[in-house]
Amino acid sequence: MTGRSGSPWYNFRVLVNRQEAGRTVDLSVIPLFSRLPVEGVNLLENMAARKIRLTVPEILNQLEAFYGKQEPCWPSDPYLFLLWWYCGYPASDASCSKGWKELTSRIGTDPDAILAAHPAKLTAALKPGGMFPELRAERMNEVTARIKNEFDSDLRASLAGPITKIRKVLKSFPSIADAGADRILLFARIQPVAAVPSNCTGVLGAFRTDMRKRTTLPATARRSA
Repeated sequence: MTGRSGSPWYNFRVLVNRQEAGRTVDLSVIPLFSRLPVEGVNLLENMAARKIRLTVPEILNQLEAFYGKQEPCWPSDPYLFLLWWYCGYPASDASCSKGWKELTSRIGTDPDAILAAHPAKLTAALKPGGMFPELRAERMNEVTARIKNEFDSDLRASLAGPITKIRKVLKSFPSIADAGADRILLFARIQPVAAVPSNCTGVLGAFRTDMRKRTTLPATARRSA
């Protein structure tokens, strides 16, 4: 576990900071919802066993004291996040960061610089990020051209109005679905949404099914939590 954005509960820290939530919560829900590793689960379960009632910010303070201060390893600007997202495949903090490092050092992130780059050079810059660098380079070119022409090189300025409209715009970009759109909205400080990773939602179902017999929760579900 790193002291950066590797802890998925970091999403909750950003969300709570935005919403300034002060209500108390069932401590048993947090580890399953936020994919905490086993040591984080144990930390909160011990607190729950002692019947400690904490507000959401207090819970996050406990987690931050345990793991260290969390910082995102991705850019928060919507346009830059899209570039970062296409820097790796399968997309992950590790793979995207590798491609991002090469992209920023070899080419840069200015739309004109990306559009002017030779396809082979752009592909080479994205190759450290994993599979299909040619396809990712094509997508990056298409997205960059669209942002320059359709959004006047300022995607963020276009992300205003009803959240349904904003999500529709973001989801019109390749590989951006609900979870990705919400992640952009949260970290760009456009909307205080939960930004729950798409592979976390099934864990809640396991929790609801077994919430009266938590000791029998499958080990696989606990690990994915």
